[in-house]
Amino acid sequence: MSNMKELSNFYIFKSRGFSSFQGLPSHSNFKLMSITESSGFFSLDDTPVKLAGLDILYLNDNQLTDSEAAKLIKALASTSAHSLVEFRLYNNKLTRVPDLLSSLPNIAELSLNNNAITSLSANSLAFKGPISITLNNNQIKTVQPGAFGSLRTTGNFVIIRLNRNNFNHLDYNAFQTVLKEMALTGHGTVELGQVPIMCDCNLAWLLRDNRHLLAHVSYGQCSGESVDFADVGPERFDSCPAA
Repeated sequence: MSNMKELSNFYIFKSRGFSSFQGLPSHSNFKLMSITESSGFFSLDDTPVKLAGLDILYLNDNQLTDSEAAKLIKALASTSAHSLVEFRLYNNKLTRVPDLLSSLPNIAELSLNNNAITSLSANSLAFKGPISITLNNNQIKTVQPGAFGSLRTTGNFVIIRLNRNNFNHLDYNAFQTVLKEMALTGHGTVELGQVPIMCDCNLAWLLRDNRHLLAHVSYGQCSGESVDFADVGPERFDSCPAA
């Protein structure tokens, strides 16, 4: 297979029992690798395969665990870190954002929806961008400060989809930097549909002190009230301390 100079796309579907990906084409024409609805990655040799021209990697719908995903990413994405622009990891069993993803400097589309991710840790999504990230339908309960990068490292986010997750606070140290970057560039959106955000003093930094940032928040509502963020008056937070 390594001698197939014209091979550009390679699809593996409903396969079982993987041991190695050595021998895949290393030429620059090989652009897309797709492995879907497959299983049996536990014994995979994760020695990196030279795929310097790979642009698109689909690993969705495999019910991958965190350890299996780490093996696949190391084997298939390590040497294509600078060329990858689209990565699909949706419909798996991930409980965290894989560590190696943050080493993909040019990724523009990342899909992690329909997993079991419970927390977004610091710098787990610190991409340079421009990038669109989908995290819908996970089990995210906490978004830690710096999840999208620090003040000096926050990138250019086109859209961050967090719909249908379980966190109930928009932490100032997690969201204000990325929203301010969106306001500065004039584009970008954080989607919060069906996320149970409490409109208490923890949200005063946004709904009282930085209402201009609401232009970059979509579908945000106060939990238990069905009231859009934009319809909550700043006077509601008069007794709240400054952020």
